[in-house]
Amino acid sequence: MKTICLFTTKGCQYCKDFKDILKKEGLNYDEYDVDENPDLWNQIVQQVDEENLPTVFIRDNKVNNGVFFMSGLNVETPDEMLKKIKENL
Repeated sequence: MKTICLFTTKGCQYCKDFKDILKKEGLNYDEYDVDENPDLWNQIVQQVDEENLPTVFIRDNKVNNGVFFMSGLNVETPDEMLKKIKENL
């Protein structure tokens, strides 16, 4: 089983818009506010040397591993991020 983990922050319009896209597509996700989970977010930022939001991590619960998608790092648009999410579920 795979889980969409969505990293957001309050007041971020890009985050709100992407949550709306996921809901419209019927994709469930676990949301992590970076202000409420600073240790987890800092670990991600250290690993990828970027801190753009929203960020998606697709966790594969079988192997305890996953795939990151972050604007400006490996995707450029919300549509591209959605496409990559669907390809990796």
